Amino acid sequence: MKLWTKISANFLIGICLLGVANAKVFQNSLISPIGNIGILQPPDPPPPGGPYVYGQMGPSPNWSIAQWNIPGDQLSGFHHFTTTTGTEWVASSTEAEVRVSGPLNNRYVTLRQDGSILPCITSAGKPRESDLFLSANSGNLHQPSILAMNQKGGASSTLSGLSALVVDANVSVSEGLLKTQNGCGVNQGSALIGVILTSDSHPKKETLFYKIILDKLCGSQSAEREKICTAKPVSQTYYTKGNPYGVNDFLNLTDGTLMSGQSSRQLDVNLLPRLIIAIRNGPMGMDRNPNHWSVTGFYVGQAIWGRVTLKSTWSNLHLLAYRSE
Repeated sequence: MKLWTKISANFLIGICLLGVANAKVFQNSLISPIGNIGILQPPDPPPPGGPYVYGQMGPSPNWSIAQWNIPGDQLSGFHHFTTTTGTEWVASSTEAEVRVSGPLNNRYVTLRQDGSILPCITSAGKPRESDLFLSANSGNLHQPSILAMNQKGGASSTLSGLSALVVDANVSVSEGLLKTQNGCGVNQGSALIGVILTSDSHPKKETLFYKIILDKLCGSQSAEREKICTAKPVSQTYYTKGNPYGVNDFLNLTDGTLMSGQSSRQLDVNLLPRLIIAIRNGPMGMDRNPNHWSVTGFYVGQAIWGRVTLKSTWSNLHLLAYRSE
């Protein structure tokens, strides 16, 4: 599978350049390596003027941990200790944990969630989605954060100027079902990679959250929900049809198979064709011209519902923009 993903990304780049005589290919990294990491306050509800960064590993964090719908206590600040292989940093709460190892700019980040205490539903009576994300800082964060999204030369992140947009990542996933799943109507989870895009062509700025689902952990639930969860994905699916928009894509539609159980994968996937499809098939009222959209954010992580456990480890993250002249 590793060979296939490497070939597929490079093959797509080559296809984009066919017919362009003496073309020069320019590569630009849209994200910086993971340095120090800060933690964002939970946004539900958002604190006044926030969410603020707290508990960072060190000065000037350029990546952040986002925690959504984590009930009870928020993540602690990072604390560190020395192991036989070096220094590790840990931030934890009852339901979640973040563990970081490796030297500066060569980090290994492990995210873990335990749904055993997760309330089944929200105050609105809907299944509760609990998220744990690692995101590249892209602005609008309070000090002492710095940017990880490289925004110099805006054309490099505009889809109209790209011949390929390749995400590289080493990912390991560990799925688990708790012995008792009683009480929750939805028990499932997924690891994912997310790209945030923005269009300023309409009178009101539009935002699109594009996610590639890497695995599908399906527990006991209603027959209807179980059928949806276990079905093999065959197309992208919009999960919000108003601004900000959200669309799910699936690894098996770009890389052959979904991850599952306890597995690792080296990903090397050209996202540009998938982003173009998502935008052109957007809901009524959305800007459907790919040339109007720019990459403005990037994140990885996971989401769970109900009585499941999920752990994912991330390293060697790259988002590479290619253009030809």
